[in-house]
Amino acid sequence: MTVNSRRPDLSVVIPTLGKSPHLRGLLERLQKQSISFNVEVLVVANIPSQALRETVTSFGAAFPIKFEYLETGRRSVNLARNKGLDRSTGAIVLFLDDDAILNDDKFLARHFYLHSEHIEATGVGGPYKLEGPTNEWDRTYHDVAHEWLRRQRRSFSSRQSHQLLGGNMSLKRDHLFENSWRFDEAITFGGAESGLCQRICHANRVLLFFEDLEIGHAPQLNALLFCKKAFLQGAGARWRQRNLPLPTSVFVNEYLPIKPSNKDYRRKLYRLCFEFGSAKDPFSNRRSQSRNAIETPKFNPARLLMFRLGRMSPWLRLKSLNRAFYAALRSAWLNAQFESKKSD
Repeated sequence: MTVNSRRPDLSVVIPTLGKSPHLRGLLERLQKQSISFNVEVLVVANIPSQALRETVTSFGAAFPIKFEYLETGRRSVNLARNKGLDRSTGAIVLFLDDDAILNDDKFLARHFYLHSEHIEATGVGGPYKLEGPTNEWDRTYHDVAHEWLRRQRRSFSSRQSHQLLGGNMSLKRDHLFENSWRFDEAITFGGAESGLCQRICHANRVLLFFEDLEIGHAPQLNALLFCKKAFLQGAGARWRQRNLPLPTSVFVNEYLPIKPSNKDYRRKLYRLCFEFGSAKDPFSNRRSQSRNAIETPKFNPARLLMFRLGRMSPWLRLKSLNRAFYAALRSAWLNAQFESKKSD
């Protein structure tokens, strides 16, 4: 394939903070894709980075696929997606995460030709597949996300879905611009693509989910990031319930795991953090803020504990506080004993 001035057939938009160790590998894999159509890759950085600019520019100079570096100036995955969407010129716009691991050399072609086969579809997407070293937090979050996706299917016999994942989703550009559909910039992180999918489905447009259209994902979560994602997804679900018309079968608890067992404490923690985000509702006044004032809401573990205590029955709350009081007294007593022995 040679460089030409023809409009790209496919635009790939990759929002990034510039910190992912997988981003360069993703760009290298995009170089090696087996394609017979024009492609442009738009890397949109939330935080300006000269090193990232030089990296992206070097890829653009070495390969016929057009690579371009863009900046937003502040953190917001949806702001980056919208900037990439505005700059894109391809008929199909594919959104990827910067921690994606691309092992299929026909991945771009599959997205592109699925749109050709399904003219009626506004969007096409598939699932994530965990790649590389993972921990229990990664696996729990992955299972929760897949449960949620299964609940978004319109029927078991149909590929139609109410939602697609933002890191493995391609959309027909003309459909978006004809209807003025954009990503919600009020939602900076956490289920950020869900509002757009909701608008598309409410307009009776089609989103198709293909189980075999997988892309590798390497989240590398810890306990704090796990809780923060659940908190922000709960807040985003509440924001959508208030501001957007809901398609049939989508509820405010759309992300929640189904009946976590008593032993599955990670899922119970996810549910608690999700409900905490929904109750705290940190996105409630985002419409009145200027774009530059919007920041990702802070997740406060101490407030989560108070939220948990507040939902207990009075007896359980008293019992929990008594345990905490006893533990504090015992710790103080042991410290006093230790200091006494040191002085002797």
